[in-house]
Amino acid sequence: MRIAAQKARDALFEGAAAKLGVGPEELAAASNEIYVAGDRARRMSFDDAVKLAWNEGRLMAQFGWYGAPHVGWDERTGQGKAYFTYVYACQVAQVAVDTQTGQVVVERVTAAHDVGRAINPQTVEGQIYGGIAMSTGYGLLEEVELNEGVTRTRNFDEYLIPTAMDVPEVNPIIVENADPYGPYGAKTIGEPTCELGAAAIANAIFHATGTRVRALPMDMERVLLGRTLRPMRGRRGSEAR
Repeated sequence: MRIAAQKARDALFEGAAAKLGVGPEELAAASNEIYVAGDRARRMSFDDAVKLAWNEGRLMAQFGWYGAPHVGWDERTGQGKAYFTYVYACQVAQVAVDTQTGQVVVERVTAAHDVGRAINPQTVEGQIYGGIAMSTGYGLLEEVELNEGVTRTRNFDEYLIPTAMDVPEVNPIIVENADPYGPYGAKTIGEPTCELGAAAIANAIFHATGTRVRALPMDMERVLLGRTLRPMRGRRGSEAR
């Protein structure tokens, strides 16, 4: 994406440079404007630059590709470096367990994610919110039932997913640790946000009740039938990592 964006920028700069009477290397861009570096008065809007490029037949659809660095992995021994970069994350869930019914409510999740460099922090936080909503569904609601290879769960009245009312309070923490292989130091922030939530919820349930639930989803039946209360009977909320 970075390479393709640079090519598109070059196409815009070529047209704008001719219009402003300078070389493309003399231009800069900021605040939806393309201007002459050192002389901001000589400028044109981004929209005008796009229209100019279009009218002059400049190619605005660009392509970019990137080959990941080679890593050494021995499939026979199972040793070596499997990936050229890694992401790290931690999520902490606070839950309330109804010890009479087995109902679990996820009240709050704090999620810290190493994203390399957050190019768009608001988008990163949105990914964290979405991942926590999904993992809450994995952990507490979503289940596919099979009968001799035939799916019995055929509709959303049986396959339950979280609604907006089920999403807990989220405290996103962005950890920046620039990666040399990523665009501008960025790493991924998609699947990692989904992978920790169910485990954090399970640990919180264990901390509250003293019983491990080792199957997903951790619905009311599984929590209630596996429940063995600790001596601290009044304890209903718990935090666990």
